This record gives sequence, structure tokens and C-alpha cells, in this order.
Amino acid sequence: MKRKIYFFVVFAAFIAFGTWYFVNFHDIMNRHKSGDEGDIASNEKNISDNGKYSIDKNPISSENNKEGTYADERIDLNTADEAELSSLEGIGAKKAGDIIDYRNKNGGFKSIEDIMNISGIGESTFNNIKNDIKV
Repeated sequence: MKRKIYFFVVFAAFIAFGTWYFVNFHDIMNRHKSGDEGDIASNEKNISDNGKYSIDKNPISSENNKEGTYADERIDLNTADEAELSSLEGIGAKKAGDIIDYRNKNGGFKSIEDIMNISGIGESTFNNIKNDIKV
């Protein structure tokens, strides 16, 4: 009887660890790719508009912030440098340079949708990055 109980406890621990690993693996891999080594457990998972998991930004900690709002860490198209723009999914160094050229030529972006005016950035790319950019 003790052997069955021991087996059950070990099996339950194995299942619990496997479940935790599966749920958090996506977050761990995204943080590794982005270079963010923050506390994974402190983030909440949400499903973004495109159906993929996204990680909420870290909450702002202050006396006036009792509602748990989050810091806005989106990339500003009107102030970002090439390195920041290149960190966006589907945006390489060339497209980042094109974004900066468009911004300089047209006096900045009026809305995030304006990024689709740049050659090579269509609706698909826009849908992948729209939650990560702002003006």
C-alpha cells in the first residue's frame, strides 16, 4: 500500500512539473529571444488580437497606482532608433532604416497604421507588431 501511495505522489509531482513547464515554456523562449531576463512568474499571460500569447508588461509600482496598471513599453515609431525598430517581429535593419527615412521625410507618423505606407510592410506584418508600437 505504501508503495502505491509513493508512486501516486511521484506521479502527481511529475504531472505538476510537466504542466508548469508546458505552460511557461513559451514565455521562457520569448524572454530568451528578446534578452529580457525578468521574473516570468510575475507576468500574466493574455491572448492578443492575433491569437498568440503575449506577456503583459511589468506593473508600475507607486503609491498612486493601486489599480495595477502596466507600464507602456511599446516602441514609439516617432522616436525609436534602428536597434529598437529592428527588435520588432518582421522588421530588419533595412526596414528599420526605411521607417526612419519615412519619419524624417513626412514629419513623423500620425497613427500606427501609417507604417503600412512603407514598402515591404503590409497588413500581415502590421498585425504582428501593432500591439508593440505606438506614436
